[in-house]
Amino acid sequence: MSKEISLDDFLQKISNDIEPSKQCGYNKTELESESIKFGFSSFYTGGEIGYYSSDIICRDFLLHRHERGSRYSFLFFNTGENPICFRSDKDQFVLNKGEFWLGTMQSKLRGVHELENKHYKSSCIALSTAFANELGILKNLNLDQAVCMKKFKTSAVQNIILKELENAAIYDGKMREIFMESKILEMLYRSFHKFNEPENALSLDENRIKTVQKAKKILLENMQNPPSIKELAHLCATNEFALKRDFKAYFGTSVYAMLTNERLEIAKELLSLDQISVNEAAKMVGYNNLSHFSKIFRT
Repeated sequence: MSKEISLDDFLQKISNDIEPSKQCGYNKTELESESIKFGFSSFYTGGEIGYYSSDIICRDFLLHRHERGSRYSFLFFNTGENPICFRSDKDQFVLNKGEFWLGTMQSKLRGVHELENKHYKSSCIALSTAFANELGILKNLNLDQAVCMKKFKTSAVQNIILKELENAAIYDGKMREIFMESKILEMLYRSFHKFNEPENALSLDENRIKTVQKAKKILLENMQNPPSIKELAHLCATNEFALKRDFKAYFGTSVYAMLTNERLEIAKELLSLDQISVNEAAKMVGYNNLSHFSKIFRT
């Protein structure tokens, strides 16, 4: 038989109903009793976006009843091995390993979290309803319901970002805040624009994604004298065909189109400083032919 517990005081203390907060910063806290060990971390951008993750080890079969009344939208990821179960007055929701919910809450939600004698992990990005509407993510959801959620498979791209967020503790202070905010924004972009990306982008496994990310890193680090496609493929332990195919699928552009765009963006920044000449800017981003650089720069 399940034991009923209350985490309301703990959740109220650490997350204020788990909604985007006006206070920027990273926080981490834990609760431990005979029945449960609950680790919770949160990060708020100071705007309309919040992030939190939880790590729960249950030592019994538990029920947690709660009532949440905040209006917010969310991406909720099951990052653990076991299903996450929530039962409201009318519906039952189950989120399995490798899945996430895109959803919104419009009014108070009464329900029960069902926790078995297992280990649970989750991550969530919470957005204000106004900001979610600006992004256009609510148009396919039924806003007449107290809570409306659609379930999706977590992509390899999203898994990598989730792992990076989980390991953000390797940074300290402001650097951690900058890193986490950049990854949260990347997650929003990757998630909300996933259907506009090339079809193959979400089918890449983690190894192929790491390969194209490495290729981009090599190009940017060697912008003045970039390797050929053949050399780049060799440095990334792949072949030319696979590199070009996967690079286009993941980044939505070809290898050298990406390099050209990056070069031009850096050149624009350099020229905006009014401290160097066009010729110097061209050479700094890898163009020795000034006329060629000028032609590309104007297009």
